[in-house]
Amino acid sequence: MMERFMTGVMNVLVVVLILGPTSSANAPEELHLRVVDLASPSWAKDALDALVDDAAFLLTGHELGGSDSKGTVGAAFAAASRLFALPEASKKEIVAGPPLPGTSAVRGYLGVGAESGTRTSRFECKESLSLAGGSISANVAPNRWPQELNAEDVASLEALPQALRAIAVRLAEGLAKEAKMRGLLTLEDSADCANGGDGLEVLRVFHYLPYEPDRCSGRAPADAELVWSSDHTDWGSLTLIAQAETGGGGLQIFNDGAYKAVLPHNDSLIINGGDWLELVSRGRFRSPLHRVRQPLGENLERTAFVYFHYPAQSAPLRPGEVAAAM
Repeated sequence: MMERFMTGVMNVLVVVLILGPTSSANAPEELHLRVVDLASPSWAKDALDALVDDAAFLLTGHELGGSDSKGTVGAAFAAASRLFALPEASKKEIVAGPPLPGTSAVRGYLGVGAESGTRTSRFECKESLSLAGGSISANVAPNRWPQELNAEDVASLEALPQALRAIAVRLAEGLAKEAKMRGLLTLEDSADCANGGDGLEVLRVFHYLPYEPDRCSGRAPADAELVWSSDHTDWGSLTLIAQAETGGGGLQIFNDGAYKAVLPHNDSLIINGGDWLELVSRGRFRSPLHRVRQPLGENLERTAFVYFHYPAQSAPLRPGEVAAAM
């Protein structure tokens, strides 16, 4: 069932990537997302309202700290900085290949431009690491690490997806209960939302590189448009993003006919809905089109952690739901 869902969504994503809005030479307007405090008694209601109205929100009260803190998020940012500073040969020791037998998981390093698709027209100036989404068990493909990365940094990078998974499960359970009460999800779909598929979840660590002066490490074709991440939607249920709290961020969400910038906010995670949630809710939740661009006037590197949470592996996707959401 999940395979059918993934195939259908990938077909939709191909259209999105081709037909997505073109780049603008002007700095985008800021998108002011509402703030949801996980410590508030009304957080589930507030989060649901934000997803229905805006498709995304800022989450505080998660107690993980920010990118510059000594907490879980800050330690992971520091570890990622040291990982991506390793010689390229060391990172290529763990280059990501096809999913491991019996799994849908990709683990390891993806080099600069590796996710660019049609590189001749658009080149993604980033390198990344794909990690297990929290649970390390026999049925989850193991993470892969460069030999030169120290044990403390490995521990920090292992701790963050576990912490984000705990938050994602709490969010999914609260949202599913609230959505079922309002009739936005069926009993079955709310259960699938709450009972996320262990093994499908993944944490991506993205290291975005400056466009210039060397045209993204000398690898981009001369005529290609340089981007950090192409226009896309996320196919799961919820996405949790931790971005650096300095500079202009880079994340842009398509809202009211234009891309708008989501600027960094101290100690906040960005939460957005995914394609599965939009489809099973018949479009009452939205999976926002978004992208990542180097902020105008900046020429700096940037790191972000993106956690993808999925429904239960057995979750069905019915033709009527797909048709109603389109």
